[in-house]
Amino acid sequence: MTQKYQSTNTFARRVGRGLRQSQKDLLANFLPSVQVHTTPAFFKQMAKAGKVCLEIGIGNGEYFINNAKTHPDNTYIACEPYLNGMASALRQTMDGNLKNVRFFPDDVRILLDSISSDYFSEIHIICPDPWPKRRQHARRLITKDFIKLLSTKLAASGKLIIATDHSEYAEWILKSIIDSQSFAMHSTEVNDYTKLPEGWLHTKYQRIGLSKNHSIYYFALHL
Repeated sequence: MTQKYQSTNTFARRVGRGLRQSQKDLLANFLPSVQVHTTPAFFKQMAKAGKVCLEIGIGNGEYFINNAKTHPDNTYIACEPYLNGMASALRQTMDGNLKNVRFFPDDVRILLDSISSDYFSEIHIICPDPWPKRRQHARRLITKDFIKLLSTKLAASGKLIIATDHSEYAEWILKSIIDSQSFAMHSTEVNDYTKLPEGWLHTKYQRIGLSKNHSIYYFALHL
């Protein structure tokens, strides 16, 4: 286990708008059956099924659910403290009868502090909140120290994927990766990270960015 990590609240609100009764029912009745329990026994049992992948901040669950459907032999953990997004992903999980997904409805640092090193095959962070105002920068999820922490949770052949459509945040992310000295880098120029992999699924937030002529910056990092 790792040393306790100092948590910083990088999300704005647990509930963005009033939850509908159907969403409340999903959170109360369905979430417990697919929720991650931060115990060594739970993580050990989950790893027996094969590769375990983590997505930090899932939005409405579109990208997360697509990965789970596309790779049914992997287990996918969604970490999302925003309950509206969690409820959306739970609905898609139930409707799709998905058996390879688990959910952690709280700050990812709590989860990471509970899990052993070299655990995840992949970690995905898709369109994290850029907190664009200078006074908000302290709330950004991506920092040098957070990148270092994630690197310790990846297996030897593991991969960290980060995507954003916010150009200034992309510069910040690239600098954080370089400063962490945790991953091999093929370039130190941010514009060299705009090539997306074949078959990439644009999320709701990426489609909004593209409609405003924003570039999508994509970092696929290996130890």
